Amino acid sequence: MAALEDIQNLRAAVMKYKQKDDEVRALNERLYPLREERSIIALEITDILRQPDFATYTKLDIREDGSSIKIKKPGTWNAAWSLSKNKLREYLVLYFHSTGAPTPEGCYRYIHDVHQATLTQQTFSIERVVPE
Repeated sequence: MAALEDIQNLRAAVMKYKQKDDEVRALNERLYPLREERSIIALEITDILRQPDFATYTKLDIREDGSSIKIKKPGTWNAAWSLSKNKLREYLVLYFHSTGAPTPEGCYRYIHDVHQATLTQQTFSIERVVPE
């Protein structure tokens, strides 16, 4: 059986964890609407950037703080890499059924190239870059 002191230490640590978790949850409740508003404004910006007059723009500099908005045009950027176990299994099966002499580098390159092609986005997006 655990010593009384250990149980008290555990109880105190659990309560500190709960307090911090409550704080994080409260902050997330406040952040969600702000993120939604930011997304709506980003859509407004991309709607404007679709106009032919802005076709050559790739970045918008913000003089006030030195940050910038990187413009991601359709077909020119990729979504973040994410690969499920099922998709990995599918790619492995395809690779080993399509090659004569499999190699580790060949397997990696195949999975990378096939999956990378699925990540190309066909939408406008923006990303704010803040100098450190």
